[in-house]
Amino acid sequence: MIALPVLRIRIAGALAVTFASTATAQITEVVGPPSPLDGPGSVTVAASGRVYAAGFYSNAVVAFGPEGGVTTVLDMLGDGLGNPMYRPVDLAVDTTENLWVASLTAHRLFRVAPGGAVTMVMDVNGDNAGNVLFEPRGVAADAAGNVYVTGSESNNAFKITQAGVITEIIDANGDGSGNTLAFPWGIAADRFGNVFVVGFDSDNIFKIDASGTVSELIDLSTTGPPGPAFRPSRIATDATGNVLVAVGDRVLRVSPDGTATTILDTTGDGLGNDAIVLREVAIDVRGNIFAVARESHNAFRVSPNGTITQIIDASGDGAGHTLNFAGSVATAPDGAVYVTGLGTDNVFRIVDPLFRCGETYCGAPANAADLTLDGCVCSSGSIELTASGLAPGRFGYLIVGAGSDVVLDPPGALGAFCLGGAPVGRYSFDIGSSDASGTLRTDVLNANTGGGAGNLPLPIGGNLCSPIGQSWNFQYWYRDGATSRFSTALTVTFR
Repeated sequence: MIALPVLRIRIAGALAVTFASTATAQITEVVGPPSPLDGPGSVTVAASGRVYAAGFYSNAVVAFGPEGGVTTVLDMLGDGLGNPMYRPVDLAVDTTENLWVASLTAHRLFRVAPGGAVTMVMDVNGDNAGNVLFEPRGVAADAAGNVYVTGSESNNAFKITQAGVITEIIDANGDGSGNTLAFPWGIAADRFGNVFVVGFDSDNIFKIDASGTVSELIDLSTTGPPGPAFRPSRIATDATGNVLVAVGDRVLRVSPDGTATTILDTTGDGLGNDAIVLREVAIDVRGNIFAVARESHNAFRVSPNGTITQIIDASGDGAGHTLNFAGSVATAPDGAVYVTGLGTDNVFRIVDPLFRCGETYCGAPANAADLTLDGCVCSSGSIELTASGLAPGRFGYLIVGAGSDVVLDPPGALGAFCLGGAPVGRYSFDIGSSDASGTLRTDVLNANTGGGAGNLPLPIGGNLCSPIGQSWNFQYWYRDGATSRFSTALTVTFR
């Protein structure tokens, strides 16, 4: 584990030492030798929490869960119909949980269905209309179910619709106005229907909008300060339309108008933990940006306010499983971060200490009793929610739901009911009375309601932890004399 002491803030390009933190990253090697992974250069996570990693040299793609349990889902036999798969270089998961694999030296794109069926979707013939695909190097999916792939040696990129229609969306001519595309590497889609393609050799990024119009977003060779940026590789997009790109000696945030800001450079966290050869970036649901530094054997988090923190180094999990040549990074719905070791043939799971389990809302003055929790990790065996600030001897029970609408002073009650707009479940078999200190507690993983094991009360049903990464809203109902009242509300993300 890595203790995270002094943190550093980057503001408008300047660096300033700020506050101290005692947070500790929980690091676990979830895949390691012996395994089918040799040179894991790509990792991705599905919405269900299932993780995929590609062994570049072993010609294998594996799947596993947060606790491990490795299964090979694709090997060099490819689809088993004479279309082999070699050198899996990038992975993506679409909206229906299909896994997409870019096979670099076989010049193929494969789809692995959730049930395991393998289909070759593209080969060297590209769109079969004369636009070929040579050495696919980047693959991405958008929210509409479309998939995109770059051809690094054919200097182009393609779109594959859910119906299987393949279209070339950019070629070596770039925007057709003199800004050319050479050796496209990374590709990403944003929530606005735009697709972004990185030119590794042309040192630029292109934007293809929803109508198919191509424009050069930025020429990195002319950007600054601190100066020109060369050899961009992997990219990601955030919720506001910015593009995050790794360019070797730094990570840039490029705004929709093409303005570039350095958010991480070779000085790393400024505490002697350098970031040497930055090649891949990822972003989580809270807006934290993650980057792996290949030759310094570590990875960093840049928080939304600019705080830079090293989350793993060459010591790996600190238990003998080391990290050598950090290869890839991906974020999971439950807040975990996955980092691969190209040289150590392993994958680490990092539970980010700054990923908050719960978010409080709907508090005072409407609701005086506080609702807190002691954790949100499903494998812990216990997750207890506690209402405090009640008078002793007040009976009540926990309520859960997906809604967050606020209803003030509902019939027969005072205060704010904050789970409106969707069905609610009541932990009515766990009704209790506040103790002498004025607290009520419910362990939602071991509650009597629903039969325990994290089962949700009816009419909701289902399970809090299957799949992991779900968020649910909670609130206590309790009697205060002859009046019904409510605690503050809490949104909990289970991981």
